Amino acid sequence: VLRPGTSEEEGQYQDEWLEYYHRPETEPELPLRNRQVLQRADDARRSLDLLQLLNDGAEVRNMMEGNFNFKQFQGRMDVTAAAVMGHSFGGATTVQALSEDPRFRCGIALDGWIEPLHQDLYMAGIQQPLLFINSSNVLQWAENVLSMMKLVKP
Repeated sequence: VLRPGTSEEEGQYQDEWLEYYHRPETEPELPLRNRQVLQRADDARRSLDLLQLLNDGAEVRNMMEGNFNFKQFQGRMDVTAAAVMGHSFGGATTVQALSEDPRFRCGIALDGWIEPLHQDLYMAGIQQPLLFINSSNVLQWAENVLSMMKLVKP
């Protein structure tokens, strides 16, 4: 977290402890899970931004101590062919990331838990190829599979 009154360029960061959020039983779970999947999709997008910077040879700030040579990545990645993949809740993150960022050219959801996605996403659809691989009955109840089928193009 940035210290108050400083900019990211100044590098005045400080650690901040984030307490575990225990959802009260009276609070519905789905809005919380949707906020989480939106955050995770944003994390995936920002990770792709960082990979682009590394590939371009840009200077990036390393929050860890040490002398890591980021220049070793310059010109070595094909960021135009990025895919996104996730398991369970990561499957929902995969779908959300595809819906938000066309730079992800395709996605794979492994035993995806699709319930956290907002219903508006189904209306907008996914333009990129999306593969669902379901290997068990753990997350494959009828409503979840029907939701997956809404996202797959005929």
